[in-house]
Amino acid sequence: MYARVVVDAGATSSIDSLTYEIPDGLAGRIGVGSCVLVPLRSGQAVGYVIGIEETSPVASTRPIIAELENPVRLKPDLRRLAEWISARYLCPQARVEAAMLPEVAHWKVQARVEIAERKAEAKEPTLVRPGHLVPYAASSHLQPTPKLTRAEAELAAKIAAAEGGATIEGLGGNRDSVVRLIRQLEKKGVVRRTWKLIPPGGRPRVLRGVRLTERSGDAPECSDVELTDKQLAALSLIRSIGGDVSIVELTQRYGLTWSPIAALIKKGLLQEITMTFRRSPAFARINQSRVALTQDQQYAVDEITSAMQSGQYRGHLLFGVTASGKTEVYLRCIERALEAGRTSLVLLPEIALTTQVMNIFKSRLGDAVAVLH
Repeated sequence: MYARVVVDAGATSSIDSLTYEIPDGLAGRIGVGSCVLVPLRSGQAVGYVIGIEETSPVASTRPIIAELENPVRLKPDLRRLAEWISARYLCPQARVEAAMLPEVAHWKVQARVEIAERKAEAKEPTLVRPGHLVPYAASSHLQPTPKLTRAEAELAAKIAAAEGGATIEGLGGNRDSVVRLIRQLEKKGVVRRTWKLIPPGGRPRVLRGVRLTERSGDAPECSDVELTDKQLAALSLIRSIGGDVSIVELTQRYGLTWSPIAALIKKGLLQEITMTFRRSPAFARINQSRVALTQDQQYAVDEITSAMQSGQYRGHLLFGVTASGKTEVYLRCIERALEAGRTSLVLLPEIALTTQVMNIFKSRLGDAVAVLH
């Protein structure tokens, strides 16, 4: 069996996908969406399987090295979107999928070695050669034990003692010698190598936050709780934001002080929580009132939504200078599409617009907005 794999082969590459052989050891495990480590030129690359074939379109193929553990998987809906974008805008699917999974390009592929699963038969230390025993921790995995040299047995014992497997660096000694011994142990079925993606360093940001309680109710005021004007204003603001919100955001972005927040927590209207954030570009929600459309804007919205309802493809060009209201037309049309159970894709002409546009779109559409870059 063979797999079609998309890899990030460089910004100038026109490669759409490459064909790799699925080795016997990975047969049945590799499927569409699998994250794999493959040979590329003289090195290695991370790729995603987009198809499984019984035959190869090329005469010579190289085998997949490994399926990566704990990868950021390419979900079916993203794969379908990538295929559509590739066909619609005539760009390699590999480039599209690389944009959907930007983090992987910065992740480190870590190789680990662990004892291969073998049926345990002996409960005593195993005699490998005169004068040398494999410790019980290793021997319980190594039965029936193949003939090992002293160096192989010592390395196997180190690997068995390492919880969760061992890295080559963690085994110590000369790297080339360790790699050679690992390959010998692999051939004898004693150990196996695994690969996993390690995210970039840096811990997630942990902040204190608040959440509305059931007691806070839906009304602006709570009849059974006496609130000051500042407490009532704080509660109304948190309701308008919706969902969990960090105290940092409330104080720095909205200008609240800690005193009314603490009072609302004490009165049972807010619950203090811990919020964990991945360190990624932040997009701020902008409090904007819904504007009334001009006559020209309404005409454009009606024309576009009418075309959407017809089910036929039509192209439209909005002509207008900067700040003439084109974005509001886009938003109204997207809202109509979402109401109809459909989705929307917005292409930005330059990356510098990302933060500005995301702030606006998130304010109107919430957390359903995602950046593919």
